[in-house]
Amino acid sequence: MVVNGRLGEDGGEMVIINVYAPCSTSEKEQLWEIIKLVIEQNEEARLCVVGDFNSIRAEDKRVGRREEVDRRDINIFMTSSHQADW
Repeated sequence: MVVNGRLGEDGGEMVIINVYAPCSTSEKEQLWEIIKLVIEQNEEARLCVVGDFNSIRAEDKRVGRREEVDRRDINIFMTSSHQADW
């Protein structure tokens, strides 16, 4: 879901992207591309991307199955779209 509008007295544009990513690696890759497109189209706005990415960025955070490809893909997405992990 993408919500945009004006924020505060300065009227600066704000875009919030709420993510609930699928479990499928190929479907996540498609989602990352869509999110990157939204980011590119709103590069002048304040941007916040939040939600459940269904991905783990570091191996020490994973419990259960191991998916090296999934971890690599979310890290590439985060880096290429200039996102910070808080």
